[in-house]
Amino acid sequence: MRISGQLQARFHYGDKRGPLLFEEREFYKEAIGYYNEALDTLRKPSVQKDIWCTVSNELSGVYFSMATILQDYSTAESGSDNSELVREVTNYYNKSLTISQGLVREGYTLAASRTGCTHHKLASLYHAQARDTWAVPRKRKRLFGLAETNYKQALSYFKGKGLELEYIQAAMEYVGLLQYLSPTPNSALATCCSVLSSLRPFLLTYHELASRSRDHSEKQAKMLTLLKDQVLSLLKTIVMLAKQGKQVNGFLCDTKSDKPEASKSQSSKPQDLELRDAKTMYAQALRVFQKFEVEDGIQNLLDRVVEVLSVL
Repeated sequence: MRISGQLQARFHYGDKRGPLLFEEREFYKEAIGYYNEALDTLRKPSVQKDIWCTVSNELSGVYFSMATILQDYSTAESGSDNSELVREVTNYYNKSLTISQGLVREGYTLAASRTGCTHHKLASLYHAQARDTWAVPRKRKRLFGLAETNYKQALSYFKGKGLELEYIQAAMEYVGLLQYLSPTPNSALATCCSVLSSLRPFLLTYHELASRSRDHSEKQAKMLTLLKDQVLSLLKTIVMLAKQGKQVNGFLCDTKSDKPEASKSQSSKPQDLELRDAKTMYAQALRVFQKFEVEDGIQNLLDRVVEVLSVL
């Protein structure tokens, strides 16, 4: 039934995906019923564990597929009340997540990637809702917390699992959340720097991984350009806070400066040192990125991003 649902969409849309079809949804619901019957027959994981894990993983996949299609190909108009759709999507994701997390605890490693992806999709959903200008402050704060928690969970599942591309994308969205919605922007800067700095080892193998697929080149260029803009935006924010004389969690004090130590000691105010270090970081980043031209290619931009992240 699961495959029948996929074929139904394939016949209807061809190579281009669209909203969840009624017939497709019915096939998926029927598949869910059969999977649950199979699990009821097995009763517990200790009986035929391999079969139990396989059936559970496929059931988790059905819920994940339905939620992803509903989220990515929603027919709801912008600005309209889509609360019912959000509840349905969240419900499917949570059902998928409950199953896949149980599989991970059982040692079924194949479920780890979907668990991370589900946390990432939930985080993106809450992130988008939190950006909604119609949301009340209390609701916005709650959505911010849910998005942040799921981004952290997604990063923990992606790390060390060979999911470098997924890690980079989730990290960039997380930084975007912190920069745009954090209740305390100043305190969020240290977290932003930490998250962006963690991308460096992943970026070192990013080009090799992305080049394995032809359709990654455009996505790769867009992602790296967005990452470059995020780095510059973060450094610019640090400079602005330093100009205002605000303490920026102290991490600027460890920044290497081009100025001699003697000239540093002449400054009478600690914030003067922070402002100079902040300006130095921002100026260095600008100089590095100015070396990049579009015709130089993706690898050149990748090298520049890695170079700048190394100083954060």
